[in-house]
This record gives sequence, structure tokens and C-alpha cells, in this order.
Amino acid sequence: MNSSKGDETKKSGLGRDFWMYRLGNITSAFGDSCATIAMAWWVLDKTGSPAKMSAILAPAMFVRVFLLPICGPFGDRFSRKWLVALGDIWRLIIAITLALFVINDYFSLPIILALFVANSLGTALSSAQCS
Repeated sequence: MNSSKGDETKKSGLGRDFWMYRLGNITSAFGDSCATIAMAWWVLDKTGSPAKMSAILAPAMFVRVFLLPICGPFGDRFSRKWLVALGDIWRLIIAITLALFVINDYFSLPIILALFVANSLGTALSSAQCS
């Protein structure tokens, strides 16, 4: 058999790219969870109302659950790398916008709701490769 050492190394494990991708996914999931908790606390602190807090969180969660199966076929039709990149860039822009709202102590429930729901769209899009 005429195989080189490089070929054997590639076949022996999952590879560096796989583990880098997985580490990125874990980091992203952790960040999403922390952002959701922080958003809930911020809305509760600003409004003092658990109902308004749930009015922000529930639609965003519904949109994420609803859009995941809809965005799933995009992973078959388009480049998965570009879908992940587009979804992550989308979420980064929204996260920066929300962070600026918090830093500047600007609170508008309808705008924050729209941004948080739009963030769910980015999450569904970047998760399209998993469906």
C-alpha cells in the first residue's frame, strides 16, 4: 500500500476544523444563553414587570422554534459556511445595537422586542446547517 503519513493522520480523527467549529458552536450557544438571561434581567429591572419580560422573551423563542425547520432547507441549498457567517454577523450587529441601548440607558419595549425577535432570525439562519 502506498499511502503517506498525512493521509493516515486525516483519517484517524475528526480533524482540527471539526473541533474548531464545535468550539465555536458551544461558545455561541453559551453567549446566546447569557444574552437571553441578561435581556430578561434588564427588561425586568427597567419595567419591574414579569409580564413585560415575558412579552420580550416569548415571541423571540417562538420565532426561533418556528423558523428552525423553515431555515433548515437553506443548509442544503446554499453554502453552509455563508449561512453561519451571515447569521453570526446578523446577530453581532443586533447584539451591538442592544448593548448600545443598555449603555445609553435607552429603553423602548417595541424596539427591543423587534431587535430580540430579529436576533432569533439570525440564530435560526446560522443553525440552518444543523437541520
